[in-house]
Amino acid sequence: MGKRKVYIQNESKGHAIALMTVFILVLVIVAILSLLPGRSPKIGDVDKNGVARSFLFPFVFIDEHKTLFILNDDLDVTEIDDNAHSAVHDVKKNKVYYIRENTLYEYNIKKNLRVALAQDIDSYSILADRSGILLRSSNNLKLYMYSGKKTIELTEIKDININNFSSIGDEYFLYIDNIQESEADLFLCSAIGKSRKIASNINIAKTFGIAKNDKYIYYYIKSTLHIAERNGDVKLKLDNAQVLTNTNQPVIIESNTRYLESKNKKEVTYILANISEDGSSGDLMYMSNYKAREISNNVNRIIYNSIDDKLVVFAKDKGKMVEIYKSKRGSAPELLLETTHGSRFIYDRIQGYLYINEQTGNLLRVNVYDKSHKVEKVADNAANIYDYLNKAIVMYEDEGADNLYYILENNKIDRVPSDSKRLYGFSDDAYLFVRSTSSGKVTLDIVTDEGLKRITGDLKGSLFFNKNFEEIIFQEGNKLYLWKKDKLHEIGEYSRINSVAIME
Repeated sequence: MGKRKVYIQNESKGHAIALMTVFILVLVIVAILSLLPGRSPKIGDVDKNGVARSFLFPFVFIDEHKTLFILNDDLDVTEIDDNAHSAVHDVKKNKVYYIRENTLYEYNIKKNLRVALAQDIDSYSILADRSGILLRSSNNLKLYMYSGKKTIELTEIKDININNFSSIGDEYFLYIDNIQESEADLFLCSAIGKSRKIASNINIAKTFGIAKNDKYIYYYIKSTLHIAERNGDVKLKLDNAQVLTNTNQPVIIESNTRYLESKNKKEVTYILANISEDGSSGDLMYMSNYKAREISNNVNRIIYNSIDDKLVVFAKDKGKMVEIYKSKRGSAPELLLETTHGSRFIYDRIQGYLYINEQTGNLLRVNVYDKSHKVEKVADNAANIYDYLNKAIVMYEDEGADNLYYILENNKIDRVPSDSKRLYGFSDDAYLFVRSTSSGKVTLDIVTDEGLKRITGDLKGSLFFNKNFEEIIFQEGNKLYLWKKDKLHEIGEYSRINSVAIME
């Protein structure tokens, strides 16, 4: 294999890091704080906190026997219940929800008290304002209301996933009833159980939703998109249209803790309308005040879309080349660059760089906010590119997939073996890594400017840590440990633990 070329400053630390099995937590919001057992964690901004946890304590987890536990920062472990599943830690309310034998329970962390909320339940979704819980049984959709502490039946259902059957807003939610093959009636319901019909014969094969702040509703009748006020008045119709959602970019480091949105962030900003029969092109529109304005016609591909940033990056075919454009808040399209067909893309939201991996192996980037649209060459040996969660880091593999390259925020590139993973928190200058030894064990170390510090020589299963690595929970053998301030604390014997889902 030939010599690899790199065009951004290269600084390889030369650590061989090998990963066998590591389950990592996705970070959505972070501020780490030592907490008393009944105190809720403090939540902060998380743009750059990598794959660390948003908080470590109280730590709610479940083991391979489906026993649900809570661990506080004094390392006291409380068994909440056994035979539990579908657990959610509601940080805002300092509660844990879970299902046991088809009964939904609510556990109050501060009071160490659990109560049964509803029976005959298969799954549930908590409303954003915590005023109620949408309940799904084998053949019914129900609503548990905290006002009055009672459950009402909304509709009968058959073999329909709850995510397609309902859309949860802030104080309201949508659900469908009177299902006839691919059509149904759409209803709006409040947290106190008052429902009214919004539309008839909507297309349930397509999406429907209620926008943030419960401002408006969108749904389809046949192939026509309808935008309506909450009272049902239709304000806009678009034929053969698709509402653009947030783009999920490929990552190598997956999460093993699921974070649930605490607020409804659905919004109609950019829309692809008049989509051709073969789906190869459409007209890009921007919606504001119930009016849709055309941004560009004959758009062939949506590369990146962010509802929060109101930013879209899209592609238009031009003969043998592809033109890449961007639009923000409905602005006129700006041409960023031309590239070849078959290119892959990753957008670094923190720094505003769009990375382009051409089929030739060239890796380029352009800052979408730089008016000069200067294109930089990063490398010529990139075969695949990946995002790094909550960091200004982009990763790429070489042609033989022998190495992974980390493009850091300071534009340095570090190379490590492809079976290695760096686990970043807040800083780019420190990270956790694991590596396998010749004896088959897995070691865990912290890497800083001072060097490597060993945490364990026999890592097993899951790994949990905060943004600055002051506290790390891990398994060694069949025991659970906390590493804190260079000291190791044994928590107890637990096997194959996983953190429960978190709602902040």
